[in-house]
Amino acid sequence: MNHIFWLLPGRLAGRPGPNREPWDLSAVRGLGIDAVLSVNDGEDCNRAELAALGFDHCVVPLPPNEPPQIARVREVRPRAMTARGWESLSRRVLARLRES
Repeated sequence: MNHIFWLLPGRLAGRPGPNREPWDLSAVRGLGIDAVLSVNDGEDCNRAELAALGFDHCVVPLPPNEPPQIARVREVRPRAMTARGWESLSRRVLARLRES
């Protein structure tokens, strides 16, 4: 699968969103990836397809060309923590981090 980079091999990955590099969600799912965190407003994400394939999807918009300011992170965090799918996503990510 092109454009995927592993932060923790086999456990936690990243990739550009479909607005930058088109993706095949079935192939992504085939790698065992089951959650998508969009930091660009979910631009070009097909939410119906994500749901149909069983992905947890959470959108947390961050600035596109600069690191977010700490005030922005503090503003976004409470919304992200209550977004649909975020709780299960964060549990899985934390479990994967503990396993490594």
